[in-house]
Amino acid sequence: MLSITPDLLEYLYWTRWLSTREIAKIIGKSQATVRKMMFKAGLPLRSNRDWLRAKIDSHTLYKLYWENGMSIAEIAEKIGVSEWTVHQRMVKFNIPRRKIGESNLKQQKLPFSGDPIERSYLLGLRAGDLSARWKGKRIRVEVCTSHPAMIELFKSLFEGYASVGMCPEYNKRAQTFRWRVFVDLDTSFYFLVKKPEFIATEILFSKDLFLAFLAGYTDAEGSIIMSPNREQIVYYFRICSEDFNLLRDFYKKLREIGYHLRLVLDKEKGTDDGFSKLRTDYWRLELSRKNDTIQLLQQLPIRHSEKKRKWDLLLRIQNQTRWLEVRDKVLSLKAEIKREVRECVQRAVLAYSKKHTF
Repeated sequence: MLSITPDLLEYLYWTRWLSTREIAKIIGKSQATVRKMMFKAGLPLRSNRDWLRAKIDSHTLYKLYWENGMSIAEIAEKIGVSEWTVHQRMVKFNIPRRKIGESNLKQQKLPFSGDPIERSYLLGLRAGDLSARWKGKRIRVEVCTSHPAMIELFKSLFEGYASVGMCPEYNKRAQTFRWRVFVDLDTSFYFLVKKPEFIATEILFSKDLFLAFLAGYTDAEGSIIMSPNREQIVYYFRICSEDFNLLRDFYKKLREIGYHLRLVLDKEKGTDDGFSKLRTDYWRLELSRKNDTIQLLQQLPIRHSEKKRKWDLLLRIQNQTRWLEVRDKVLSLKAEIKREVRECVQRAVLAYSKKHTF
């Protein structure tokens, strides 16, 4: 859960200029509770004179439109308001509009490189976390996440092709805040629109393409696990997913290559996962032999920085067998990642509050 500190409360109320009712809605508390929290933190309530102060930042709007080159639609989506609201504020602040030629230049997108390894990796990622659809004559690709590593990965993959945008949102199912990261790509990215249900034949027949696809899916759904088993440390490579057909294809191909792994039913359809009941069976693909895990990870071109840091740690401690010898290093990395996620969520809360100022 998000920790509501006095600094955050002061930012929401005095800097972002939200009402106590709006703050209560954001943090999931009552308005009376918010007022009590403010009193306890020594934060005064605004007077009628305070309400006369200007709440809208024209500088930010000008910077987004002219310096960052964003369209009205992109600005509206970024800050969580309608396009009409953005248009009204631009008129109010006398912010000039770009000419048609300047707007068209901004909307140009670079075509996909055509690299088969990159294509296979993107398809693997699409099979996991990414969503993609047609949006007019563009391909809208997006991901929702609270992990800064996934945000960095998304940007590194697509910033060379088009402008990447971000906007905060509230996830009602998980009752937490996260980021929606999106990009509108050239039509040459059409191959991402349909989510893969099986691994294509040309990918299965090429070890390099297969490993790139598996790396993309691993960056979306996979885990590198170092945990204690009594006094010993054990290493796992694991993928949990509802995509049985994909996991079965992974299982068959990896067995063919020479890896020893298992594919088992983890949770049955209808099981309560903490948020809702599973609509389909939930499967687990697992590689638990230490040497197999290390060998596979050495071949996988994973790009997700959290998983790469876990992999780097695994390499450093691979010759140690007792949990006590590595416990501090493993737990320290886990705590570091959790802290980064908490900070990312808190930034989403602060950014989410901005839409109330327009």
